[in-house]
Amino acid sequence: MTDNSFEEFQPLHILLVNDDGFEAAGLQAMYDALVAAGHNVTLVAPKEQQSGQGTRINVESIFQPTEVIEFAPGQWYVDGTPVTTTLAALDFVLNGEAPDLVISGINEGENVGASIAISSGTVSAAATAIQRGIPAIAVSAG
Repeated sequence: MTDNSFEEFQPLHILLVNDDGFEAAGLQAMYDALVAAGHNVTLVAPKEQQSGQGTRINVESIFQPTEVIEFAPGQWYVDGTPVTTTLAALDFVLNGEAPDLVISGINEGENVGASIAISSGTVSAAATAIQRGIPAIAVSAG
């Protein structure tokens, strides 16, 4: 009997975020690998390096629009922290349509230690999605 499980592959709609910025090599490598695997990937990342920002949000964005720029088809950057970026992705880029999965990373460096839950932008971005009821994982390489 033949195993046909791979023939039933259903691509996921994945939101890919990070804290190292939209130009991070790990982010683009993850994006390319997920697309090559057949998934529908929306990349939304901070405009600049935001490591260590943890759960911080851009309070000023409550009173004025956050800059969200599409720099390539299906790829945006946001002038904000990883949490602000994730919220902008979910609410504006995806227009409230929840992805199947949020992947935060690949983080440049390790995320280890007791304070990671509040200090890591990578972990906080994934936690933001989980708070919205969306499955998420944080990925680090170091």
